[in-house]
Amino acid sequence: MNDKFIRTVPPLSLGIIFAFDVISVAVTVAACVNLSRNIHFLSVAFLVIMAVDIIAAVGATRNLLQNGVLFGEEKMEFTNLDDNNEFFYADIEKAEVFRDSRASLKKTYTQRYSNVILHLKDGTVATVELGATTKKKIVEIEKEIRQRITK
Repeated sequence: MNDKFIRTVPPLSLGIIFAFDVISVAVTVAACVNLSRNIHFLSVAFLVIMAVDIIAAVGATRNLLQNGVLFGEEKMEFTNLDDNNEFFYADIEKAEVFRDSRASLKKTYTQRYSNVILHLKDGTVATVELGATTKKKIVEIEKEIRQRITK
């Protein structure tokens, strides 16, 4: 099987990051227009700050779009984790996914996160939190894991 990457971008985070990018560019354009009319130390300082803001916006967007699950030939990697993010298919006995979709006004945003629960052959259980993904993505990830561990 070929390598496959399934991106797990939370829709709310995508909207917030997109708004951050648009606002950063708009304010930087306004700062450039102001600088062309009146060259002043504060205008130049504000433009430098906005340049740093655009760099931060690009970095945040890049980081958000790199989150997901990378399925390789022998192992899968959860790219949003720093440590213990690789699991070999030969070590996985069973895989489950969990996403709380019941309506409730008492639950917080983080209580709605999707989880992948991997039962390993050595008797341990690894739970990986994917964040607030859509149901379609979590079903796609579960289907891909099951195809690759039964191979």
